[in-house]
Amino acid sequence: LFDIVDDLILSIKKYSSLSIYAVQFIKDFLGAMMLVNSINLMKIATAMAKNTKKESEYRKIQRFFSKKKDLSGIGIFCLERYVKEVLKSERKRPYEFYLLIDRVEWVLGQKVHNSLFVTLYDPIRDVSFPIQVKDLGSKGNSSTENRKEVMDKVVRLLRPMIESGEIKVTVLGDREFIGEAWEEYLGLNHFDYILRLRRNYVLPDGRV
Repeated sequence: LFDIVDDLILSIKKYSSLSIYAVQFIKDFLGAMMLVNSINLMKIATAMAKNTKKESEYRKIQRFFSKKKDLSGIGIFCLERYVKEVLKSERKRPYEFYLLIDRVEWVLGQKVHNSLFVTLYDPIRDVSFPIQVKDLGSKGNSSTENRKEVMDKVVRLLRPMIESGEIKVTVLGDREFIGEAWEEYLGLNHFDYILRLRRNYVLPDGRV
């Protein structure tokens, strides 16, 4: 398990913009959590307290989780490990995956939350898990640039495996995710895509 933590930290350093302090905190936090075999924050804080008081470590944990962090490296780590494990144990080539892109908007009190998600789905094993999320900051549809930002790290990891014929990836999206620039981005990176059309969408041949 501790080897997995080390691999995770390497992935966070590679794909996230977290400070050295934040990365070290995550490593210490995960190590302490496994040591006490509990998600109780005070128990974890006690295990983290070496030259400090447990109350001090507890407040540090609270401060860390009270602020937004770029944790995209965790999703990429899970994606990379899962895909490599599948390719190692499955003979089918290319092995097919789906990426589901969606946006969720909700209101809590006076604050609007609007997030863009990318989820991996393996239809053969019937396994699905989120791999990237982006807070859009305000209500309304996502832009092409928003989608590129949430997909770029995924593309960087998967594109070489698509080009080598090891995997095939199809992006699934609702009507929000139609657009020439977005579709061109997916095509240039060798991703297939299935997008739900609007009722009044005009096809290249003029059909509605």
